[in-house]
Amino acid sequence: MDSVLSLRNLTVDFDTPRGMVHALRDVSMDVPRGKVVGIVGESGCGKSTLIGAAMGLLANNAVVRGGRALFEGTDVLTMSATDLRAIRGRRIAMVFQDPMTSLNPVLSIAQLMTDIQYRDRATSAEQKRARAIDMLRQVGIPDPEQRIDHYPFQFSGGMRQRIAIAMALLMNPSLLIADEPTTALDVTLEAQIIALLRELHGKFHTSILFVSHNLGLIAELCDEVVVMYAGEVVEQGPVRALFHDARHPYTRALLECDPARIAQSTRQLPTIPGEVPNLIHLPAGCVFRPRCSKAFDPCGRNAPNPRPVAEGHATRCYLLGDG
Repeated sequence: MDSVLSLRNLTVDFDTPRGMVHALRDVSMDVPRGKVVGIVGESGCGKSTLIGAAMGLLANNAVVRGGRALFEGTDVLTMSATDLRAIRGRRIAMVFQDPMTSLNPVLSIAQLMTDIQYRDRATSAEQKRARAIDMLRQVGIPDPEQRIDHYPFQFSGGMRQRIAIAMALLMNPSLLIADEPTTALDVTLEAQIIALLRELHGKFHTSILFVSHNLGLIAELCDEVVVMYAGEVVEQGPVRALFHDARHPYTRALLECDPARIAQSTRQLPTIPGEVPNLIHLPAGCVFRPRCSKAFDPCGRNAPNPRPVAEGHATRCYLLGDG
């Protein structure tokens, strides 16, 4: 299947005063054209580093040890700063967790959305404004003809996130990266934003890389899921396969901790014992072994290789045999 984004054996370290942080190790995944791919995992599992690699926004102390991050066939990690600026916003766009990260508080929404279109020199200022108003209308901003001249502080948090989505989709990019776009919102606004993303995905056919801790949102929005743990992809596959036939113990543990799956009332929600390991000093063998109740002798020797489970479904676990 044609992929907008393909990560191949990507390995990224960060050089810090305390030692080398092994943030990503041999990560391979695809975002098929026109599909929504979800990335899930605890904090510290490498989701933000993966996004940074895909956008060419890794920190200065990042060291790419190997692999590629291919956007429409071109390795983002080898692109010049000029080439990266040419694709960001136009072909790859991003929605952040906090909309004020992308909304300059001293500029009006009209100015912000006009600036995004600065490369379209053949388009007049009136046409750019009309395009921005139309996009605001499509994301549900009331009275966009008047409100486009307002400033970010004059909108609620949910409206600001809608504006951020409008800005990201304004140039009809091939790939939209949504980095936990609903975390700062209440459940009602969260549902509205997810419904909006689903509607806009159907309208624009933009591929989406959606990062979230919320398994319910992943199940509702995504076509495929990538489960990350401590810098590795431990399982990936179609959303139905992972939610109904998860094979890796970590994936199963995440599902067991989902409040929506708890049938009986309880005062104490389930958790996964332990914590994500220190990425400077990784455990030997399987990285999940210290927290896994099913670990046995082979798990402590070498890290398991990815093993196919079914069509498009793969996992790293010795319980299924070493792939």
